[in-house]
Amino acid sequence: MSDIATLRRILQDTRVIAMVGLSANWYRPSYFAAKYMLD
Repeated sequence: MSDIATLRRILQDTRVIAMVGLSANWYRPSYFAAKYMLD
């Protein structure tokens, strides 16, 4: 799984990600990271 073509395929085909440590508090960096990925 370390070759570039395999990694590229995985990233192109993936539609769901997990955000570990996500916060509902707007002032936390994880809030902005999740908002950016959703937009």
